[in-house]
Amino acid sequence: MRRHDTAIEHFQRAMRLSPLDPMRFSALIGIGAAYFAKGQCDEAAQWIEKGLRERPDATWGYRLLTAAYAEADRLEEAKQAVARFLDAYPDMTVSKAIDAAPPSSPLRGRMAEGLRKAGLPE
Repeated sequence: MRRHDTAIEHFQRAMRLSPLDPMRFSALIGIGAAYFAKGQCDEAAQWIEKGLRERPDATWGYRLLTAAYAEADRLEEAKQAVARFLDAYPDMTVSKAIDAAPPSSPLRGRMAEGLRKAGLPE
């Protein structure tokens, strides 16, 4: 649990040090990933949404946003997020989405389950 808190602190520090960084959206999504890892899915979704508002073409962020919504039982929003993900990647499947995640990520199973709940094909 402590690693996730440290990650959040580091992302926030990076954003304070470089508030105009064009990659700020990535830090926002990273904070969302840390909250997702902590099981705080509503908080995770808020941060991921901020990142996607800053960089709407970072459509890969919808993979994690979908999972966060699904795990928070926000299934209608999860379905909308997965639809956005599929708009960008029409041939996306659960297995392809998970294969794109780091192999050592302990979140892969939870992301897969969320994507399934939202209706992404296997």
